[in-house]
Amino acid sequence: MLAFPWRSLEIVRRADLGLLAAMRRGAMRVVDLPGAESALRDLIGPCELSIRLRRVTSSVPRIEDGSLGVLLAPAERPNAKLAFAITFQAALASTLAARAIRRPAPRIADPSARPSPSLAGAAAAILVAAARRNALAPLRAIAAGPAQSILAEIVATDPLPISAAFTVLVDHDAYLVSVFAPRSALEIASAPVIDNAALRALGETPIEVPLAAAILHMTAAEVAALSSGDALFPLTITKSSSSSPRGSGFRGELVIAPPDSDVGFTADLGDDGRLVLRDGPHLLEEKDMVDKNDSALSASLAQSIGETPVVVRVEVGSAQMSAREWAALGAGDVVALGKRIGDHVVLRVGGVEVARGELVDVEGEIGVRIVARSGGTVA
Repeated sequence: MLAFPWRSLEIVRRADLGLLAAMRRGAMRVVDLPGAESALRDLIGPCELSIRLRRVTSSVPRIEDGSLGVLLAPAERPNAKLAFAITFQAALASTLAARAIRRPAPRIADPSARPSPSLAGAAAAILVAAARRNALAPLRAIAAGPAQSILAEIVATDPLPISAAFTVLVDHDAYLVSVFAPRSALEIASAPVIDNAALRALGETPIEVPLAAAILHMTAAEVAALSSGDALFPLTITKSSSSSPRGSGFRGELVIAPPDSDVGFTADLGDDGRLVLRDGPHLLEEKDMVDKNDSALSASLAQSIGETPVVVRVEVGSAQMSAREWAALGAGDVVALGKRIGDHVVLRVGGVEVARGELVDVEGEIGVRIVARSGGTVA
């Protein structure tokens, strides 16, 4: 048996992996990276295009003489502290510009010749156009020209910016591209605070939140074994005794909570189909995944992955109203049903859909019968 050629593997530093993750998170705040690459293909026409990462590091930037650069930043805050500098060879800029106007790519006879400033502007226009097609925030090019002057803007903010080097292949021609970013551009923005004022500002924007009729404690093995035809019960709803056409056919207690939230509100579903908010917010039972009577946590750990406890949330409908109406809710208020109870039953674990089902009567108790596993075949 031949030994595995460990020495042939590329050596990657753990710190470099952290830098790469930071740069990716920072870029994804403003641009959908896979979408931008696809948009670039559309702009330059049919070709074999691939972008391969070579290395990520944090050091004094060094680039080739004659390279060009573009400084991209959020349009609402166009400054170097939040900008990304992209540097590239003049040959790549010529290739992109020629392909964008559907002309043959020129062959540069003297690579050391000083590139035209207009070439940097053309490349900047192409990059911005590709980024904007899938931008999560408006972008603009705040500078374009010789790479040295572009990098000077970044270095003035961060002397040791994070840099990523890429090999860009266009129809088998290889080019070097580097991306530089100060750490201030990579800081993850804090999540926006959603309060009643923020909801009121959204006005008539419709908001739909799932309704859970059960929070079931199972093991990972039991969830994995679920298949079409299996039934879980009981749920917290029963058959309605009302014959009112406005009724939902069910009554009982439901929990209003986003799919991956451990906080929710309880509500009563009446015979007349009205969903009345009772109280909350309060923690759901999903946090209670270990026996409370066992003082030694290590002694209560599962013997195998299959016995790991998980919590399955059964969603039987949804509550829907405008953002402004959600902001004004209080105990006793009536919440509109977005979907008829039972029309769409989803089983989730940790906010992720694992199966779909339908409501059934199991000897007088309401349960849910599995119709399809997530990604599986409908029964």
